[in-house]
Amino acid sequence: MPPDSLDMPGPAECRTVLWSIRRALRAQPGDGSLAAETAAAFPGLLAGEAARSVRQVADAFGRYGQDFRSPGAPGRSHLEDIVLGAYASMRLGDRQEAAEIVGDLTGGDRERRFRLDTGLQRLAALFADENRREAGRHVREFGGRLADAGEGVSLSPALDTALLFGSRVWVAAHRSGHDECRSMRNALGGLAGPVRWDALDALLRQTTEGARRPVEVNCLCCGDIGADERRLLDGLAAARAGEASPGSALLWDWQQPASARLSLDPFTQLAASLGGASPPAFCTPPRASLH
Repeated sequence: MPPDSLDMPGPAECRTVLWSIRRALRAQPGDGSLAAETAAAFPGLLAGEAARSVRQVADAFGRYGQDFRSPGAPGRSHLEDIVLGAYASMRLGDRQEAAEIVGDLTGGDRERRFRLDTGLQRLAALFADENRREAGRHVREFGGRLADAGEGVSLSPALDTALLFGSRVWVAAHRSGHDECRSMRNALGGLAGPVRWDALDALLRQTTEGARRPVEVNCLCCGDIGADERRLLDGLAAARAGEASPGSALLWDWQQPASARLSLDPFTQLAASLGGASPPAFCTPPRASLH
């Protein structure tokens, strides 16, 4: 069934669709990053349905999946442009155009054609429904500003958006004297995903209490990602991939040694909630050992 909302998918939506297909094509045992991404893009049970639709699209390509780039790679391949063209046609309700593109991609293979067609159709319908949902509007608009500004992806598009949005809401709530963790959850409008927001709350609170220097967190209206914000996302991405040093260096740059030690647990908990393999064991840098 074609989506009811006939509109062109925006850059943020296209980034999530493409990243998810790329990730599904390179899935590894124990890798929960696709599930984490769809859970940050869709509320509740719809996240699982979105992940299944993405896998159905990926299954349609089989050995041709080598023509898709790695998940975090910039730009798009020719095949990726064609797939997004079919997806955009479905979002616009042009079933004939979409069917022709899908047919060209799959040739006479009916099974591949069915998988690609139904997977893209369902994704288009899910995004059309989500875009009509008022509760998540502010998060979607924020993600659109990031995509329009050409910001790169550290973890995955929807997770980056959720973590940045939540962090900026936390700072705004802290400055105005409101409950920071509750403010984050309320503002996310059901798009909390798998993130341990209590761990992010503890990490940011520890940073405010034991900061070594001012930490840059931009306001919600800004489409740019600040240097400290990018380091947080990159540190979490590295930890999700099993590399401890970027996150450890970040904590000891942001915070006094004693405070940084206290932040190791919430940082590890936050990284573990983002769908990677087992997080690495963080160690205390030598420069902090005599504190």
